[in-house]
Amino acid sequence: MEYRQLEYFLKICEAGSISRAAAKLYISQQALSKNIENLENSLGLPLFYRSPRGLTLTRYGEVLRSEGEHLLRRHDEILSRLKSLQDEYMQTVSVAFYSGMLTQFPPDFLENFIERHKDTRFHFYSYYDNEHNRRHMNTDVDLFFSSNAITRPDMDLLYECHRPLYLLMGQDHPLARQDGIRLSDLKGEYMLGINADYDSQDKLNQALRQNGVVFQTLLSDAEQTFSYSLIRDFRAIACFAGPSFLVPQGTVRRPILDGEFTWNFYIYGRTTGRRPHAASDLVEEIIRFREMD
Repeated sequence: MEYRQLEYFLKICEAGSISRAAAKLYISQQALSKNIENLENSLGLPLFYRSPRGLTLTRYGEVLRSEGEHLLRRHDEILSRLKSLQDEYMQTVSVAFYSGMLTQFPPDFLENFIERHKDTRFHFYSYYDNEHNRRHMNTDVDLFFSSNAITRPDMDLLYECHRPLYLLMGQDHPLARQDGIRLSDLKGEYMLGINADYDSQDKLNQALRQNGVVFQTLLSDAEQTFSYSLIRDFRAIACFAGPSFLVPQGTVRRPILDGEFTWNFYIYGRTTGRRPHAASDLVEEIIRFREMD
């Protein structure tokens, strides 16, 4: 006997007919009749007398109605208790990160992490870095990932990483034959920039302008696929701070030879209260990944 079959049986007892019960259950009369027939077959007992005047409970049906109501109430009580326990013991972790951060990780990075932490409820907030001050001040988060340094008394710096900025270009681009690129080599090239406010990008922008180089196209991180197609097929050049194994197929990365340009990454954690273990695990996993190349 299945839970749903018992639920349907009791609904018929309450409604007094299959047609009225089917309407209340939002299923067809045929489907409801089939469920009751299957229930009777599984029990090997008739539950209703069927006559032109309608349905009447057999003595077996009377017992099942009496005991079934108690069983369903107990079933719901058990589920409610289990849900309360889950809510009591389940951790909640809130994470804020700048838009585009996930493009520097494998596509299933966060999905796999969540799957391994089923006892934790995650809340994620994505923001543009040019609004990061307003966002991080107004969002109560356990972890805050940023490409800009922030000052907030209730947040501790847990990790910072300064990864070298490279130039990304199609593998058939003439500059791809060189082992390194000087900024003056980029004059006249089709440059692709990120339409956001990043401290890391500002320093490079100033150096590019001093060499007569400007970004002809600005795209957000959300247009990642389109950006890579421009790089591969239309000889655009863009900045890239990811590890070598995330370099898109058909492209190559080359170091910048004119000084040090880095892409900055910071992780901040809330100072008040005990940090959930899943939040600490996420920080450790991101650090391990960020140190790879």
